[in-house]
Amino acid sequence: MRFLNVLSFLTLMTVAAGGSSDVMYAGIKATIVCENNPVDAKVEILAAGDNEAGHKHLAAVIMKGGAFETVIMQDDYPIFFLRIWYQCAACQDHMDTAFVTKGDQYKDDFDSASQKPFDYGTIEMSQCRQYG
Repeated sequence: MRFLNVLSFLTLMTVAAGGSSDVMYAGIKATIVCENNPVDAKVEILAAGDNEAGHKHLAAVIMKGGAFETVIMQDDYPIFFLRIWYQCAACQDHMDTAFVTKGDQYKDDFDSASQKPFDYGTIEMSQCRQYG
């Protein structure tokens, strides 16, 4: 039996007040699995800092059935990444994804970000892979 995944669509507005910064939008999507099975997991969306203490935590969502899709809005070309919290196989309890950088963002353009998201494809949590 095949189940349909319901994709959640989340828009985060984290624009700092004042200043003359650019507003950047980034669409992000992924399918998250453990040993080829879709999972329900907590996914944090972060703007990368120089170290762990410098990361800006933008949101945390609970995604269902392995399907994740969102659009992020932030000022000044941040570097986004996902932190997926799910214990799979002998791996640690979370995984950080590769970065969504400036080239995958759209200035003042929500529609382009939602229509052309950065696609992580399938993220297999049992591979214990950390990106950076």
